[in-house]
Amino acid sequence: MGGPGSGREAKDGGRRTTDGLPALDVRALKQEGLIAPGQEQLIDVARLAWTSCGFGGKRAWFVCPGGECGRRAAILYLDGRDRLLCRSCLDLSYPSQREDSLRRARRRALKARARLGHDPTIRPKGMHRATFERLRREFLNAYNEHVVLYNKRFAKLRERLSERNFRLIKRMEQERIEQDL
Repeated sequence: MGGPGSGREAKDGGRRTTDGLPALDVRALKQEGLIAPGQEQLIDVARLAWTSCGFGGKRAWFVCPGGECGRRAAILYLDGRDRLLCRSCLDLSYPSQREDSLRRARRRALKARARLGHDPTIRPKGMHRATFERLRREFLNAYNEHVVLYNKRFAKLRERLSERNFRLIKRMEQERIEQDL
């Protein structure tokens, strides 16, 4: 019980996620001054493409070196054969794409709670009242959704356990009757 392949299959077919894979981010390289504006190649990594930003300036992108992909990507991931490729070429998904509704509601609640500070009833200094009220509503809605989903899941588990216990008791009674005969 509980071995490889047991349990429900992931919604996305069990694709790997970007978590834990070594990655190279073009934004971090640019911020550290390792990429100059207009540079066309990052030696031994990938070509660079540049797009205009809305309020001036240029944004750097990697051009995926994988086969015929050629997509622009901010991040390239290291595959098992020491090649840097985009998320699409490696068939990766983000961890949030694999979350069920319960985990998603919990993550949203924790995110809003973190922005509210240590006490969600007291507005942090410098935060606009409207922002505080919006975050508080987001937190309460996500928290309530999490509680409802948690209670539904717990009720399902309780129901499955009671069915299992009922079958177990029936089997034990049957065995005792057979032993008495």
